[in-house]
Formats: sequence, C-alpha cells, structure tokens
Amino acid sequence: IILIVLILSSSIILLNIGETKASYSTEFSKYPGYEALIKKLQEAHPNWEFEIMETGLDWYASIVEESTGHHGLNVVSKNKSDAWKCACNKTVETVWKCASTATVAYYMDPRNSLNENYIFQFEQLTYDEKIQTREGVEQILKPCNYMQGKVTYYDTKGNKKTLNKTYVDVIMEAAKQYNVSPYHLASRIRQEQGTGDAGSMISGKWTGESGAYKGYYNFFNIEAYQSGSMSAVERGLWWASQSGSYLRPWNSIEKSIRGGSVYYGENYVKKGQDTLYLKKFNVQGSNLYKHQYMTNVQAAAAEGLTLSKITALANTTLEFSIPVYKNMPAGACVKPTLDGSPNNKLSA
Repeated sequence: IILIVLILSSSIILLNIGETKASYSTEFSKYPGYEALIKKLQEAHPNWEFEIMETGLDWYASIVEESTGHHGLNVVSKNKSDAWKCACNKTVETVWKCASTATVAYYMDPRNSLNENYIFQFEQLTYDEKIQTREGVEQILKPCNYMQGKVTYYDTKGNKKTLNKTYVDVIMEAAKQYNVSPYHLASRIRQEQGTGDAGSMISGKWTGESGAYKGYYNFFNIEAYQSGSMSAVERGLWWASQSGSYLRPWNSIEKSIRGGSVYYGENYVKKGQDTLYLKKFNVQGSNLYKHQYMTNVQAAAAEGLTLSKITALANTTLEFSIPVYKNMPAGACVKPTLDGSPNNKLSA
C-alpha cells in the first residue's frame, strides 16, 4: 500500500511539474513564433522569467506609425544600402537617414531579439539589489577608461578634483536612490560615450567658442542634438550648465550621473517605459509613438547586446517583459538586404 501511495504521489508531482512548465510557455502560444524561442531561453536559463506585455495594438498599424507615419522617428546610418532607408530620403542631423518600413519592422519585431544576444532589451529597468551587483557594473564599464578608479574631474575654474568614491560607487548609489537599474545606467553611459578615453561631453575641458562650458558634464547626452548654430556637444553642455530640474547644473561628474538617473527614473521608468525596447518604441500609455529616447532604430538592440555581456554574472532571477501585438505575421520580419530598393509597402 505504501509503495502504491508513493508511486501515485510521484506521478502527481511529475504531472504538476509538467503542467507548470507547459502553462508557463504556452502563454505565448497564441502569438506566432514566440513559444519556441521563449522555451529555448527558459531551458538554458531556468532562473529567467518571462511575462507577456499586451500592447493591444495592431502590428501593421504600429509599423506605419513608427515609419512612414512619422518620417525621421526612426533613422539609420546614411552609409546603409537603399533597402535600409526610406524612399522619402529624409536626412536627419547630417549622418542619418529615415529608416524604411522593412528596417523598422525588423527591429520592432520582438521575435528577432528572443535570443542570447538581444533579450536584454526586454529586461526590467527598475532597481533590484538582489540581482544587480557591483561586479556586473564593473563588467559593463571595463572597456571605458574614463570610468575606472576614483571619480576625478575638473570644476568650472579648471581645478582638478578627486572624490573619495569610485564611478561604480556613484552609479550604485544613484540606482538605489532613484529606482533605476545600475546595469542600465552603466550601459547607457557606455552606449553614449563609447569606450576608451573621455570625449568632449564628459572631459570637463570642452569650452566652446564662448568658453562657457568648462567644468560641465553630460554623461547621458541628454538634450544633446544639433540645433541651429549649436552642435550636439555644445547644446548638450549648455543644457547641463543650466539651473533647473534633475539636479542641474551638472558641474561635477557625480551630479551628472545622479541627475541623469533622476531623468530616467522620472521620465521613463515611472511612466511605464521600463525596458530598453519601450524606451525606443513607445507602444504603451498615452504618449504612443512619442517620448522615444533615441531615433537610431538599432538603439534598443545595441544596448541589449551590451547587457548580454553580463549574463554570466546574473545567477539570480531575471525578469523580462515581452511585447506582443495583434495580427502579427506568421514569421519574424526579415532584416533588409544589403542591396536592393527600399521597402515602404506599409505606407501612411
């Protein structure tokens, strides 16, 4: 009798486990092409959790809104082939061209990013001390010479100063205080400022023709775009030098990083744009297709790739929010060809 009870109990347990795994994966089954990709990631990373983000939007209508409906909302390098560029041939800030609908569709289609390299564009961007570690931040910033050791900067009088804290200290403190992932802050700085040595926006030495911008910093390139006679660098440092919201003026490196953290926390995370994907493609809330952080159509994918480099350090649970749309095509949208004409079949 005892043996029979044990066998039956084991069978029930195994059945329940099987049902739990199946129900977890099959949440995505009504959306073509999702389930197999999610299941593959689940099997490789048992601690990763995936939830559906129902946009409630029609797929084709969304692609129109992000492409031909608003020319220049998404851009690609002018050096890309014609298939990547919109037939309107609109130029944005000299080096960018309006992206074709095929390009927008490829990068907006979540199924193209449900893999080891690009999944992190769907990671939640809120602060979680159990998941996000100093070691992870250090890993992201390792190639950035300007983010190593203690914080050293120049004040507005040109005096060199050093804080008794590292760049990682500043990022971790800001992340906790303003409820933003330190991985996101670190990867954003790396994305905006590159690797190697410090550029003009964060050197503290760039003065401009007026000589007014010495000792100011804009680590996240916020409001840094060409405007009239002002270059992107000048406008970015002008904005950083103004008194106002987000702890400005940013006359030290710490204030720039902390102020940028406030900016992201208030303007994106609190507004529901709490993944890299939603910062690039705003497909939720009242500001649909607006309030998008960057025009570069590849931005979310590029940052997702940066974050993928710390996957091995994340030994605890990670949470991913995956967008789904109505009337999605059966297969994932394909990347534009290297040669060929623009694909603007989805016209406004």
